[in-house]
Amino acid sequence: ATITVTCTVGGETVNATCSVVVKAPSAGGDFEKFTGTITEGEYVICDGSNALGNTITNNRIAASTVSISNGVIESPSDSVIWTLASSGNNWTLQNNDNGKFAAGTGSKNQGTLVDSATDAAKWTISGSSTYEIVNVSNSGKSVNANLRFNSSISAFATYSTGTGSALTLYKKNGTTPVTKALSSIAVSNVKTEYNVGDTFVKPTVTATYTD
Repeated sequence: ATITVTCTVGGETVNATCSVVVKAPSAGGDFEKFTGTITEGEYVICDGSNALGNTITNNRIAASTVSISNGVIESPSDSVIWTLASSGNNWTLQNNDNGKFAAGTGSKNQGTLVDSATDAAKWTISGSSTYEIVNVSNSGKSVNANLRFNSSISAFATYSTGTGSALTLYKKNGTTPVTKALSSIAVSNVKTEYNVGDTFVKPTVTATYTD
């Protein structure tokens, strides 16, 4: 981006410009920590740096490690990106890589992936900073239903609230512009006295920015 500054020196008005290098959004888009009421969109579902993956291991959904910096996951793999879509009063979680839906099995401490949005693939989601994602089918059968991470096996499944913790969501945010704040601006190389025939000397403008 180019910043133009106009100033008047010795009765003359001049323009000076400076360039600012702004980091462009990554091709895959960054995912920012989400708070508030859930809306449809693409999310990474995490317990710490452990994200809900898209493969099955021992009747559970394997976790993948993601890097989180200042509440942002930069350009994560499609394998950990889930599209959350409303289904009546419930939600479905569809993986962006293989198109499968996260689902319960009807048994406690298990999780699976299915090809379509069956009743077993419907969830309720509540919370405003961390979120309880609860399998509707399991809940109706009075079976452990909360989607939780089990650190001993590095996988997600439907557990009681005694296992793991409520989950943190990171939502894709590819439309918010990256901005930098102007912290200071200085003008130097200013010549204030001229003789007839002198060439006007433009002052130097230095701008300092912070993230």
